[in-house]
Amino acid sequence: MWCRRLWPVVLFAPHSYLHALQARPQASSIEAGPPVETRRASAIARLVRDTTLPNGLEVISVENHTVPLATVEVVVHTGAFTQDPGTEGVPHLFEHMLFKGYVGVGDRSFAEQASDLDAIFNGTTDDEHVTYYLTLPSSFVGDAMDMMAQLVRDPLFTQEALDDERRVVLNEFARDQSDPQYHLERDVERQLWTAAWGRKNAVGDIAAINAATPRLLREIYHRYYVPNNAALVVSGDVTPSQVFTEAKRHFGGWNRGPTRS
Repeated sequence: MWCRRLWPVVLFAPHSYLHALQARPQASSIEAGPPVETRRASAIARLVRDTTLPNGLEVISVENHTVPLATVEVVVHTGAFTQDPGTEGVPHLFEHMLFKGYVGVGDRSFAEQASDLDAIFNGTTDDEHVTYYLTLPSSFVGDAMDMMAQLVRDPLFTQEALDDERRVVLNEFARDQSDPQYHLERDVERQLWTAAWGRKNAVGDIAAINAATPRLLREIYHRYYVPNNAALVVSGDVTPSQVFTEAKRHFGGWNRGPTRS
């Protein structure tokens, strides 16, 4: 499955757990038993479980009870690599617009509902994936999964919201343009990717960002934001049975899209 190819599941293991594994003393050569690498992989496998819902959504649980916190993250297989000429940067704009297009109970915004759960949230756009996540007290995991399911299932894209969020994205664009390191990295990548640069440039192009329309955002949503092109990762103070039950409850009604090659 694509998410396993792009991000080996061990990458989703909490950092504190991986650090603890690395800090363990290694067995001496005279001790019997499996190699350290095998034991380490086995220990990770006990804490990382996954399943796939009937609609194709991959669900990954990473269990770590060190602190009573959890992160609920939706990962979508899109990003800069899906950009056609003239749409460079639109997947990043879409990331912003998905949060902006959230309409909660009583017309509450995503930020307002996240605040009710004592959560922090953000999103990222990269070459081959876009992510959305909430980190919050683990007692609110069910509520967080409900919010994330609504985020990806029922977005509302209006021209007014697009105009507002476009300014935010262009401000981020201007910030990057003022950073000498950004220019160095961009020029190196231009030399590396040559004609394919447009599909690696997640920051995008001002003209393409300004040309984006609600219709284009809806086309992106219907093409890529389907459960069989996504993964749900829940890590922290959770159990696999809890994660899988809540995932089925909240994401099970997300309609499967056409199979993509």
